Amino acid sequence: MRILSLMVALGFVACSGSSPAEVDADPRGPTCTKALYDLCSTEHDCTSAMCHPFMAFQVCTQACDASTPCPAPTGGGAATCDATGICKPDAPNHCHL
Repeated sequence: MRILSLMVALGFVACSGSSPAEVDADPRGPTCTKALYDLCSTEHDCTSAMCHPFMAFQVCTQACDASTPCPAPTGGGAATCDATGICKPDAPNHCHL
């Protein structure tokens, strides 16, 4: 039992000298802000209250038609008004939920 306690104590001392992982480092970008074309899980994740799944991603979107075209994504690319009258971007904004 003493040997096990000593091993645990030595392991703790050895690990305590290493620097902690960067908690806020996230390669997927900043947190989504509920903006148009941000990633979403439900309508509550969107200012527009419209979270729509497309083939490769699910994003906040809005209605569109000939008189209300889709705004361009802030990160570049394009958005089109699909056959159901919903703005579909080429890709979601660079953010995470």
